[in-house]
Amino acid sequence: MARATFHVLRTPSETEASWRQAAVGTNLQSAGMNRLRMTSGRYSVRLGQGRDLPIKLDGHEATFSDGWVPTHLCNAFDPLYVLEVGHEDGRRVVWFLSDAMECVGHDDPAQLVPPYSVHLREGAARLQSHLWQGILGTGEASFDAPVQDFLKLSAETRRRIIEFCKPSLPARNIASGSSSDRLESMERERPNQLVTSDPIPVSSASECDWYHRFDFPDGSSTRGPWDYRHNVDDYLGRIDYKGKSVIEIGPASGFLTVAMEQRGARVTSIDNPVDGQVWEFVPRVDMDVDAWLRARRPHQLRVNKSWWFAQKAFGCSAKVAYCGVAGLRGLVDRLKFDVCFIGGVLQHVRYPMDVLWIASRIANEVVVSERFLSGVEADERPFARFVPAPDNDFLDTWWYLSSNAITNAMSIFGFERAQKYRFDCRMWGRPAGQAEPEKYRDLEYYSAHFRRRH
Repeated sequence: MARATFHVLRTPSETEASWRQAAVGTNLQSAGMNRLRMTSGRYSVRLGQGRDLPIKLDGHEATFSDGWVPTHLCNAFDPLYVLEVGHEDGRRVVWFLSDAMECVGHDDPAQLVPPYSVHLREGAARLQSHLWQGILGTGEASFDAPVQDFLKLSAETRRRIIEFCKPSLPARNIASGSSSDRLESMERERPNQLVTSDPIPVSSASECDWYHRFDFPDGSSTRGPWDYRHNVDDYLGRIDYKGKSVIEIGPASGFLTVAMEQRGARVTSIDNPVDGQVWEFVPRVDMDVDAWLRARRPHQLRVNKSWWFAQKAFGCSAKVAYCGVAGLRGLVDRLKFDVCFIGGVLQHVRYPMDVLWIASRIANEVVVSERFLSGVEADERPFARFVPAPDNDFLDTWWYLSSNAITNAMSIFGFERAQKYRFDCRMWGRPAGQAEPEKYRDLEYYSAHFRRRH
């Protein structure tokens, strides 16, 4: 993941240079490429591969009045950045910047709205993890690059961030005991509940990227590629959701979230955060994965916004946790739901059997809906095909699994298959580069419903 760096292109005045050296010290004089890029009073941040993004305020490139100079840009909370701006008279302000270098908040972290408040808390948790891993491994703090980056912020800025993030950080007690004792203590002190997100502000469907097609109550509609409007119950496993608690893995724009709520379920969805920390992408060395991640982040935010827009449009009350599947692994003994719904997810994760195991631990019923692929369903044997190869460019698809492979896994996890059927799933699109009207094609899917054996 590319780290933002500073570049100074303008020779500062003698007064400014003197103050900068005194006030900033090693922050701007440190080794490496920690430099801010300045042109005509405007600053930009240099990212990887020489790409410069201007710092923006209210949609316009920011300018700084005489005496004000950016002193440090901390990206320990990537994709949220913390920019300190200092004045020659000693005053200091803090800007919180998105990964597009747009100012999204000033000074007080408590004023940040999701997803930026979430990024700050997640970054703080990562910093804490860096510190404790060093302590447990060596007996002393390990100040690696993210921690050093954070420590370059002023003491007051660090205090504000820590106070804001403290309620979401697990306490640690490692005052005594062996390394193994301390590791066991850390294991016991994992977060004991699923942390759901505050709503992401969104006022218009145009702010969103749509994965699903919706017909909204006000008569408007969306043009997402996946269309379940004509047979949503087929995708949902043809089970009764009334009065049941459901954990949904991979909701995208939330068409199925809404559908389950409309059928009487209480739904909690699990999706990926914008920062990419838990995205299970294929770590290819023959492609620029960092560039793919940078391009995907704004798309992920717009998809997350679409889920919230749909919830508001239909008056729903589902919850969502942006922890990815990885965030459930430490909670399997603490989460209990009636149903776990997994729709079109297993091909996109590194360890699909681990996802099924998690589902088997947290729910009494499991519904799996996936593509029916003739190549892996050729016979009755359980089959898994590893998809990425030198002759393709798959970055978010790992496996094609046969339905019998999934059934076998659920069987050894203590579940029996109640039913399985095939159905058509409608996908809209048009040939690349052509202006002809959209057309749909029906893709064959299957849905399998599993119940815990008693």
